[in-house]
Amino acid sequence: MKPSDTDLSRYFEYLDDLRAGGTVNMFGAAPYLSKEFFLHKDVARRITNEWMKTFSHKSVEDRVTEALESW
Repeated sequence: MKPSDTDLSRYFEYLDDLRAGGTVNMFGAAPYLSKEFFLHKDVARRITNEWMKTFSHKSVEDRVTEALESW
C-alpha cells in the first residue's frame, strides 16, 4: 500500500533526523522507523530504501514526490 504524501514526509523527516543524530547506520534504520510509527517491518524497509534512493540536498517535498512516483 502506497503511503500518503503527508505520511511519507513524516517518515523521511524522521529518517533525516535519525541520520543527523548519528546514532545508527542508516542501513539499520528500518527497525527504528518501524518502532516509531508502528509499521510492519517490510513497509519500514521499503520506506527506508526509498529514502536512501532519493536522499540528497533536495527538500523533503521534492524527495517525497520522487519516491511516490517510483512506488
